[in-house]
Amino acid sequence: MMKTLKINCLLYVLIVLCLFSTLTFAEDSLKSKIDSMFLIASSGDFKFRDLVQPTMDDIAAIGVEAAPYLIDRLGTEDARERVTLRQIFQKIGTPAVPLLNDALLETDSLQLSRVALILYYLPDGSSVDNLMKVSDKEYYWARYQVMRALGKIGDMKARPTIEKALQDSIELVRTMAAVAAGRIDAVTFFPELVNALSDNYYGVRMAAIEELKKLDCPAKLKLLPLAMSAAETEIPRNLLLSIMASDSCVYDLQTLRPLLESSDPVTQSLALRTMAKGEGMKIINEFAESFTAFDNLLLQQTIKELTESYETKKTLTNP
Repeated sequence: MMKTLKINCLLYVLIVLCLFSTLTFAEDSLKSKIDSMFLIASSGDFKFRDLVQPTMDDIAAIGVEAAPYLIDRLGTEDARERVTLRQIFQKIGTPAVPLLNDALLETDSLQLSRVALILYYLPDGSSVDNLMKVSDKEYYWARYQVMRALGKIGDMKARPTIEKALQDSIELVRTMAAVAAGRIDAVTFFPELVNALSDNYYGVRMAAIEELKKLDCPAKLKLLPLAMSAAETEIPRNLLLSIMASDSCVYDLQTLRPLLESSDPVTQSLALRTMAKGEGMKIINEFAESFTAFDNLLLQQTIKELTESYETKKTLTNP
């Protein structure tokens, strides 16, 4: 009885070892296969040019089983390889997302930044929690790519993370945080985007402007004049005015009229452009006659451009 038991145990151990060896061999075989294919897929050699795309398709066809080996390669210094990896992951698509989500918590900061970049191209709500967990990595490019991915996914759950990133010490991270805020919901993030107009880095200011421009007219009419009136310095005020001047919305004249008497010609010019959308030549002529507009080259040019524009419209309407 004891002898039989020992034999059974030995057989069990041998079976387990065989299975382990088989699995290890299969894994090694798959890894070798993917390594060989990847050399062709990422090659810049002329002789492989017709094989690059088909080989990428073949790797992608392996599916999620290929993903761990591809993730291991994300630390590469070769730019062509990085682009190839991204393209293959895009071809694999959503099935690769869970493994990429796990990789956010398991890879170093360099690889993590590249995982986050791939998740930007494969936006999925399941990635939000892990992206938020790694949003404060020391490597700034990881934080930048995390913001980029969160903005693409567009889940309001990430709001606290975006708000924190808008105060980041690195200007590029703040810039991408402003973009993410606008993509998630520019109305909800309106106070933060207005604050970003006072950032000392122009990229952050420009990103905030571009996101605020995307608001529809009802939102702009409700929010922009109030924010413009509350602005404490000329920079955010004029940036808000530049949005108002360049869109097709017609704003309340009473909020804008005091700005025509500003000591800043830029403010005067932008206010005039904004008001002219609703008042046309009436306000242009009034401004030209009542203020010292012609003492300033910018204001002269503004009046000239607006006058020519309305004369052209009149000619086209009544030829």
